[in-house]
Amino acid sequence: MINNIFGKYATLEEATAALNQKFLIRQVKLNPRNAEESFNLFISTLAQAQGQPLQLVASPGVDAMGNAYFYIGLRIDRQEVDLKLTVNEAIIALVLAYMSGAEQLPAVENLAPMKVSDDNKNAWYADLEKRLNSLKAVRKERIEFTDNGSYLKVTYKLAHGKITLHQGRVENLMQLLTA
Repeated sequence: MINNIFGKYATLEEATAALNQKFLIRQVKLNPRNAEESFNLFISTLAQAQGQPLQLVASPGVDAMGNAYFYIGLRIDRQEVDLKLTVNEAIIALVLAYMSGAEQLPAVENLAPMKVSDDNKNAWYADLEKRLNSLKAVRKERIEFTDNGSYLKVTYKLAHGKITLHQGRVENLMQLLTA
């Protein structure tokens, strides 16, 4: 068998067309110096985006120091800027209000991050999930397969964004069918 010089494409035209396709999404990662700078960038983007279709894509987590955070993607069309936003109750309320399409966003006075111990992580995720359910978010579940195993991810879709929660490892499908 003779190898094709165009790789998986049969002709030069097909190879060129593949190179000229629009990229799926352009992601730029911000590395602010501190939580205040991160919050200021986030809030100023919300203020500047009036009238534009800004979507928030968030994944909650707890860092090594026990600080709760949302890894946030600020997305318009196929352009996204990502940053880590440490959160507390007021910041979570702000993010959820924006994602829900609220006309008036709550003010945030305190930027101190919420502390979540290892023992309370599951309770924090459960509380967040309860809040998302009360907002009537559309829930979708999927299992992602990796080299390290299979993991259940639950995504809650709101008017102006979505939040993905990692629900843990799935050892077998019977766990899901009998839950």
